Amino acid sequence: PNAQANVPFDFENLDEFIDSYLLDFYNPIQTSIPSPIASIKGKQLSSIESTVSYYTNLNIAPEKLILGLGYQGTRWSFSASSNRFNFSQILTYGEIRRNYQWPVMYDDENGTATMDSINKKGVLVRRFFIEDQYTLEKKYDFILQNGLSFY
Repeated sequence: PNAQANVPFDFENLDEFIDSYLLDFYNPIQTSIPSPIASIKGKQLSSIESTVSYYTNLNIAPEKLILGLGYQGTRWSFSASSNRFNFSQILTYGEIRRNYQWPVMYDDENGTATMDSINKKGVLVRRFFIEDQYTLEKKYDFILQNGLSFY
């Protein structure tokens, strides 16, 4: 699990028996606040950087950490009347690109991307957080620079 989860494992005693740890960034954490699937940095504990730091601070060797990343996205609907986002669903990258041809906005520092749907009145209706070749390239660079593994 990522660093945000309460991890009930005794890593100090388990580590000698474990060849590798899979850090799951395939399954987005569903919160009431819209956020990227796997941000490299960020204040939230679910970022890649904070998760890796959490485990390496437990004296787990970086090369034992495998990051699970995928081509996918999350869709959030936005209600202008309540000024709130609501989680809608997880979609594959193929579904997103096939069905939604909106411009993609990139955050290079965090390795994240968003796509917004704006109605004819100029009001935000939906927001997607997506993983694509560009965001994953940023994450693979982080993985290589920090001696981690990926699949």
